[in-house]
Amino acid sequence: MTKIKYLRIILFVNCFYASIQSELVIDPDIKKHLKLIKDKPTQDGLLNIDYIYMINLEQNTDRWKTSLSELQRYGIKPFRFSAINGWELSVDAINDIGVKYESWMDPIIKKGISDLGVYWSSITVDGYTDIIGYKWPKTNPQGFPATCYLPEQQLNLYENSLDHRNLVTKFGEIPNQSYFTHDYYPGQIGCALSHLSILQDAYDCGYEIIWVLEDDIVVTEDPHQLSDLISELNTTVGENNWDILFTDQDHRHYETGEYLPCKSFAYRPNFYPENTKRFSMRYQVSKNIDQIGARYSTASMIIKRSGIKKLLNFIYKYQLFLPIDMEMTLPNDIKLFCSRKDIVSQSCGKLGNIAIPPGINNKD
Repeated sequence: MTKIKYLRIILFVNCFYASIQSELVIDPDIKKHLKLIKDKPTQDGLLNIDYIYMINLEQNTDRWKTSLSELQRYGIKPFRFSAINGWELSVDAINDIGVKYESWMDPIIKKGISDLGVYWSSITVDGYTDIIGYKWPKTNPQGFPATCYLPEQQLNLYENSLDHRNLVTKFGEIPNQSYFTHDYYPGQIGCALSHLSILQDAYDCGYEIIWVLEDDIVVTEDPHQLSDLISELNTTVGENNWDILFTDQDHRHYETGEYLPCKSFAYRPNFYPENTKRFSMRYQVSKNIDQIGARYSTASMIIKRSGIKKLLNFIYKYQLFLPIDMEMTLPNDIKLFCSRKDIVSQSCGKLGNIAIPPGINNKD
């Protein structure tokens, strides 16, 4: 046996052993709607990062060019992932992904309504969807707002339609129907499926650390610092004690640039966190890194294989219900960190296609 053949056998055995040791519990209804990535080019990338992805809709090529130019100044070219356009998904596909009411959820629903009382809703001003809080009655265990997608002939029976395809109603009001959180637009579903497709690809490829970007970034400092930041995090907390590293301080308002911290969690009917106090956590762990409990935005994240597995297993187990940034903070054992300065962050002044289909919203 030649040395090369021997090494190939060893590699195969190691990969097979690793796969059975860390096997995902896959939900076929969700996975069949993920996009398979084929013919990815190799990357020189960055030290400590196996692969770099950027999510971009076919209709928004200008955003890809702008964000790419930000990175190319530093010799970095991410793989362009052609995003899943949620506005083009069928109602059947959407209903494969959401959460269906079951009676065992009632204690979780009651606990959520009792503990929180205030639910988040969105309001659109000048084309921008912002967040407001509002009270919702606590008397009905199923009495919190949710979004569902119905066939056109059934949707016509209701008045509270968001975009002529979906309905704002009460969770569980329509039997055997899949639901998402209130005011949940197709664009959010497409965004979530795009992120999940990348995570599944990275998992299947055996990557240990990936960098996931959206196409509305601004680079404020040399991204090669991220390699040092990963090393600093490994040294400070240990290689096995972190899952996600955000490459900026926090999410910012799209117009003012003001930081908008998240200190709580978004409610879902089939999962309640073991420790709700952790979401308000934020403290410094090293010179350049904070540990955090929650945050908004998925514009730029470095994700370890441990985080990839936790996120995929969480969605495969509980289905999709929330915007992807709110889902990512929920797994009980997820460990989140962020840079203490903005290196790569979300660009202000760029609107996405969450609540408005591509071609209607601005494309800059």
